[in-house]
Amino acid sequence: MEIQYNRDRYIVIVELSSTAFKILKLQPRVIDRKSNRHEINRYKSFTIGTDIGNYIEHNQINITSYKKHILPTLVTEIEAMTRVQPSIIRILATGYYRTIGNTDELVRLIESSFPNYLKTKGTRVEVLTPDEESYLSYLSWECTYLFSKGENLLDESKLKLNIDVGGGTTELTVFRKPPFKNTISLQIGVDHYMRELLDINDLHSTTIWYHLIEAKERTQAFLNENIPNPKKNIDFAICTGSTLILDKDDETNDEPRLINVVIGQHIFEMEKDLSERIQWKGNKKIEINNNEQKSLRKLFGLIILNEILKYFGVYYSYNNLANLRIGAFHQTKQYLEQLHRYKI
Repeated sequence: MEIQYNRDRYIVIVELSSTAFKILKLQPRVIDRKSNRHEINRYKSFTIGTDIGNYIEHNQINITSYKKHILPTLVTEIEAMTRVQPSIIRILATGYYRTIGNTDELVRLIESSFPNYLKTKGTRVEVLTPDEESYLSYLSWECTYLFSKGENLLDESKLKLNIDVGGGTTELTVFRKPPFKNTISLQIGVDHYMRELLDINDLHSTTIWYHLIEAKERTQAFLNENIPNPKKNIDFAICTGSTLILDKDDETNDEPRLINVVIGQHIFEMEKDLSERIQWKGNKKIEINNNEQKSLRKLFGLIILNEILKYFGVYYSYNNLANLRIGAFHQTKQYLEQLHRYKI
């Protein structure tokens, strides 16, 4: 891949997730100052909702529908990114893009639609393995977390659990140090539960309640089936996912470790709040507005996380405010520094 850059030229990361295009465009000089590296608002991405689950049947995506409804938006956004003449554009595919049965066919379609700028640079769609996807979410924490003086969280003696709760899949890795191996990708995600709920035509308050209970039970069932003998001596977990951020006003990635009963308390408080806002009263038919949908997505995310932590018997966890795209940015920056033997 041809790479031409300097500190002022952008590195662009495009994540094709199950439910959205997520794009991070950042100049390396912006985070060259060490203090800037921990301020998550300096890594702002923009997101365009594109739920490819709507076009999947029998684990195959309808290529014609994707080409008609999703591809034009993707091409438009990529072309917009090329106008800034970035050092490099990486296009990373996760979630359903990896798990569908016709991934190769979809990737060929996307790459054939690339503008000449990307074709001449030899850019390819990188379909991330579960190990790669999980590692990038972890790397985003390692590169941005503001460690307290004397903290030895990265010590190889500590057994860690990396959890990345996404829209279509959830990745789990038990490790002491990278590289990541034997990551388990569970076919459970926030938007999977949300889609099932919102697809119900005659939605009643009791239906929502039962869906929350079912989310807990199904997460437990997936864990029992895929990880029959979980490790129980894990020191702490790193938890990544936009729905897991407890305080949206946080700007610095320095979240203290949580005792996991705190997560259970958040779930209880959110259920109570939703019960009052949505008015769970018997079989009263209801409408769910956008704010309530956001609350439900967060609730489903925290339910998935809580069940995983309980299943592994993890007592402490760190809430990662960063994300896979930030991890990919730092990975790319590190690669360019090594390639050119100096810091960009």
